[in-house]
Amino acid sequence: MLGLMDSHDFVLRNSFACHPHHEGDMLTNRTPAEEEIETGPDTLHTFLKAFPVREVVAVGRKCEGALKALGINCESVRHPANGGANKFREGIEQILRSGMRCAVRLEPCAA
Repeated sequence: MLGLMDSHDFVLRNSFACHPHHEGDMLTNRTPAEEEIETGPDTLHTFLKAFPVREVVAVGRKCEGALKALGINCESVRHPANGGANKFREGIEQILRSGMRCAVRLEPCAA
């Protein structure tokens, strides 16, 4: 995108470790339930510690909330699902043009 990043320069991960889908159709996408998100802090924190990440971008409000619950400051963009693709692209482009300046502060994960 924009020729500013190589695919080796970033990593993607859901705030909920599994793909939330509608029952019986794994090719669908749905918003994870609060109880699903609550199961993820330990794995999300471990994931972030496994990569030498200095910038974090939350895709959608659920992800932003999960990151903030871990004490991680992040930029946030609109999730591309349900008609948000254009705002997602615009948000990512704006972040890339800004030099991806967002602070990451890893703190002990709350149980």
